[in-house]
Amino acid sequence: RGEGGMGGRFATSTTSRKRERHRMLKLDQISIVLYQTRYAANIGAVARAMKNMGLSDLVVVAPRKDDPKEAAVMAVFAVDLYDQRRVFTSLDEALAPYEIVIGTTSARRAAGKGEIVLQQPWYPRELARTLQERSDAPRIALLFGAEHHGLPNRVLERCDALITIPTAQDAPVLNLAQSVMLCAYEFFLAAGEALPIDRVMPRATHGEMEALSQEVEGLLRRIDFLCQKKPRRLLALLRRIARRAELTPREVRVLRAFTRKINGFIDASPYFTRSR
Repeated sequence: RGEGGMGGRFATSTTSRKRERHRMLKLDQISIVLYQTRYAANIGAVARAMKNMGLSDLVVVAPRKDDPKEAAVMAVFAVDLYDQRRVFTSLDEALAPYEIVIGTTSARRAAGKGEIVLQQPWYPRELARTLQERSDAPRIALLFGAEHHGLPNRVLERCDALITIPTAQDAPVLNLAQSVMLCAYEFFLAAGEALPIDRVMPRATHGEMEALSQEVEGLLRRIDFLCQKKPRRLLALLRRIARRAELTPREVRVLRAFTRKINGFIDASPYFTRSR
């Protein structure tokens, strides 16, 4: 991608990419800018979405309604973020400090459909990753329009890049807070703020597995389950099953406790006289 304002503003040299390969986008570079929002509740909902994703700078431009009580109902735990919002009457004044302004639009509007053809939009994930590669730290404004019609073309034409959120064709419209949340989520990931999920579980040692195998074998002998011609074949099969399960130390301890409990019932039962 690279039409219109997206070329030079987002280009990074090969040298810069190599030098800053591990650089992370910082969330404090990003502001959420709402233009001509109609409902105060939506501003509150946006504040909540921002706080969920680690963003803190909310800018509100020429809101149609901005009632703190109405906004607080939707902001919930993000009332402090809403209270710290910056309010402007002029969009030019609000956007003046930013190096990069990113407008949000639907894919249909970006394609033109009889109107002026705008620059090709990015998906939020693509643009967040592209910005992650920059060697500088530009101030970024994510600009969202009014609930019913979004940003007008005269504003979209002046943006450095456009974002569109892919949706199902039969239900393409997202509400304002949903749009902010989805964009903020991608920037949250690009900024490396998500804690890694440790999917590697510790495996039981060979010694732990052998101790379990011996206890299971002893139990099976007590209940005459191994009274057959080739008991070693069955024991080998059980070992293979246990290895495939990749048991953790805790799981081995639970299974050993299970076998000991059964042995206790056997000891107390008059029906089992065979010794361990």
